Amino acid sequence: MGKRISIVEDTPGVTRDRIYAQTNWRGRDFTLIDTGGIEQATDDIIISQMREQASLAVNMADVIIFVTDIRQGVTRRR
Repeated sequence: MGKRISIVEDTPGVTRDRIYAQTNWRGRDFTLIDTGGIEQATDDIIISQMREQASLAVNMADVIIFVTDIRQGVTRRR
């Protein structure tokens, strides 16, 4: 049935690439794409590439579900 395909860690920035999963809900097939999130623009190459991967997924999407960590809360831009 289900399987774990994402790396899960209690540290921000662990997911960097796009992770795809095909699924079906109520008779409709669709693709879920998990990304590392949308971080602020930075000179850090890893965070910049993570942001680029998220941007590519957003541009491909018909629907975007924004998920956040309630423990982390909303952070302000610097």
